[in-house]
Amino acid sequence: MIEPLPQYAYDAGLAAGMAAVMNGATDLNDGAARMAQTLGIPPEAAALVMESGYAHFEGVAQRVAASEGLDAADWYELGAYARSNPSQLGPALQAMVYARDTSKWAALTREFLAFKAQRSGVNR
Repeated sequence: MIEPLPQYAYDAGLAAGMAAVMNGATDLNDGAARMAQTLGIPPEAAALVMESGYAHFEGVAQRVAASEGLDAADWYELGAYARSNPSQLGPALQAMVYARDTSKWAALTREFLAFKAQRSGVNR
């Protein structure tokens, strides 16, 4: 929790940041600005939270994707695929961030790998 904010406010800020990332924000300042506005905190404080949270959850997502067979070189393509499927990306991010459940991200990664294999004509 960001002191002295209550947990629900922190969660709302995370949701604002995640929404920015889901909408394709590649600059964390976009998410931090939205988080700062939502929480009523200075943009610099929100930027620190965004950077820390993003680094943590990106690492988690990369480890899960690698465990499903994703090559590191395909990480950004997986991200683009995930953003093009917001009905899956949203629940996957929410489960990862709020429930510490990576199963939906793993499923999305497997779907991407199947899509990529089908596109290249390779059976997986």
